[in-house]
Amino acid sequence: AEQFANRANERSRRDALELAQTELAPAEQRAMSARLAINDWRLAHGNVDPQQSIQMIQAVVGQLEQTASQVQAELTSLSAQIDPQSVRRRQLEARLGALRDQIRTEQAKLTGGPDSVSNLLRDYDKLNIELDFANKQVASARDSLEQARLAMVRQTKYISIISNPTMAVKPGHPDPLKIVPTVFIVTALVYGILARVLAMVRETHG
Repeated sequence: AEQFANRANERSRRDALELAQTELAPAEQRAMSARLAINDWRLAHGNVDPQQSIQMIQAVVGQLEQTASQVQAELTSLSAQIDPQSVRRRQLEARLGALRDQIRTEQAKLTGGPDSVSNLLRDYDKLNIELDFANKQVASARDSLEQARLAMVRQTKYISIISNPTMAVKPGHPDPLKIVPTVFIVTALVYGILARVLAMVRETHG
């Protein structure tokens, strides 16, 4: 019994550990594949983080628009003061046109086509979502493995023989040879007392 219980406990603990390890291995492989996919994407597109690229482009567009507004304001203020064919006016108009062209070029980088940063960000986010999910799966599998190890330690039980078995001994009590006479005597006494009482009752009423 001791050996059987110990083997059963050991097998149960081993099965729990093997199950947790079996879940951990594919989770780690999935996380590694997701990280490699992100690295390959970055090398293929020459872009480390599209989100940062978007922020940089937006900052550039903001600066260009601010400069264009200043040139436009200056051009408007000079329109009534100088000849429309003056060199200064033509320079301001040319600069304003160049600023607007550059603004359109930068905005096209964001949403202008299949190679725009917005489309790149969409693909990049998909890869990041996969990596995040894989990392959470790895963390969950590792937690399950640790819990299985702790449970193995807590649930370790062994059956030990406390005393050797012995043959059954014939009970010494009660003794039938003593019980039967005792019951007979008590019954006789009770019967005699009851008979005496009944006789006294008859004499009284007679």
